[in-house]
Amino acid sequence: MENATKALLIAGGVLIGVMIIAVLIYMISNLSTISTSQEQAREAEQLQEFNKTYESYQKKKLRGTEVVSLINRSIDSNNQNSGDAEKQIAVYVTTISGDKADGLSASTYCFTGADESLFLSIFNDGEKRNAFMYERYFECTQLRYNSENGRVNEIYFQEYERASST
Repeated sequence: MENATKALLIAGGVLIGVMIIAVLIYMISNLSTISTSQEQAREAEQLQEFNKTYESYQKKKLRGTEVVSLINRSIDSNNQNSGDAEKQIAVYVTTISGDKADGLSASTYCFTGADESLFLSIFNDGEKRNAFMYERYFECTQLRYNSENGRVNEIYFQEYERASST
């Protein structure tokens, strides 16, 4: 009888040990789930903040200088994320040249990197560059999001009028 009692105590001890191990495994897996969900919430918050920066340009009327600021911001973002194609942003700007008497023509430019010469050749008017861009008005016609990560990856602007001609 003494052996049976010892066997029951050993079996009870083993059972309690197995239950403690099961509870510990459950707690550890629960902690990793909580950690994962916190990480996902943090990533969603960062994505929302990133997109909000570009979505704020969806106003009715933007001056050319605001578009130039956005192009600079997207170029900086692209340079910081140069190794990740999913995080690249393209800004498409359609400008109008000519006048109503001779006929207007539209040109669309795509800005994705730090191509300073293209940037300056389009938005440069000698010493009057800032005033020149201040006189141009643009409208954000479309904002596209990357289907994989939900980030803004394309922004389209269309020039639609000039305040005055110089």
